[in-house]
Amino acid sequence: MRTSVLIASICLSMAGCSSANHIEPIYVAPRQYHSLSCEEIAGEAQRVARSAAVLAGASAGAPSSDKVIVWPELANTNPNESTRSALGRLKGEFDGLVLAATQKSCGLKFQQDSA
Repeated sequence: MRTSVLIASICLSMAGCSSANHIEPIYVAPRQYHSLSCEEIAGEAQRVARSAAVLAGASAGAPSSDKVIVWPELANTNPNESTRSALGRLKGEFDGLVLAATQKSCGLKFQQDSA
């Protein structure tokens, strides 16, 4: 299971590395999400992804479903430092939710939008 968590973390962190506007996530411990049910984790991840899309002025991309949560494509944005910081926090929350969902075996799929 730890291998799955590591692979998910690496995949998410590498998904936007080629972008000049890559947003570095600010670490958020997944343990804060352990009291949430899988449905609550999915809902929170969808909220975080929507907030990131709105904040960056990016398209929301492919719609998220109950089992597939999509992090929006931010590569075409040029955020200021304040927005970058807020996006980093949201990305950290998203990554924490991914890890919590993996640790709980929620069966959720998380992906980077490739718009």
